[in-house]
Amino acid sequence: MIRSDSGFTFIELVIAVSIIALTLAFAGPSMEEFSKISRTKGAAREIYNLLQQARLTAIDTNNDVVVTITPDGVNGSEGGRVQSPAGTAVFEPGGRNEYRGVYIGGSAEFTTTLKAAGTADPCTIRVKHDDPDIEYDVVVNGGGAVRLQKKDS
Repeated sequence: MIRSDSGFTFIELVIAVSIIALTLAFAGPSMEEFSKISRTKGAAREIYNLLQQARLTAIDTNNDVVVTITPDGVNGSEGGRVQSPAGTAVFEPGGRNEYRGVYIGGSAEFTTTLKAAGTADPCTIRVKHDDPDIEYDVVVNGGGAVRLQKKDS
């Protein structure tokens, strides 16, 4: 009688589980860092999109569009706020799980005007994470162009 044993021994299973556990132990911290960067960059992209939308609205309607930027903690803001006229477009990272730890930096509320001619009042909006090494700037130049850039530490 020929006996066929198939499957894994207990030792083989322990070794395989140990290898997986070690791999996850090293990958875990880098995944958390990636998640922080993604949340911060995602918030910066939302602000970038809002500013681009405001610029296009100004050009399309031939009217200036004023965007108000309220940093975290100013006027009771939790996380900060970016708002175009009459509340048509608002971005607030505070309280939203997908932007956990992300806030708009600064010490005072300010505005920028995107003009009907396509130009703008220059400004920089700093998007920060609780981790001090993760920051992005949303920059509006005088020509009205909006760009997103990672702040160098």
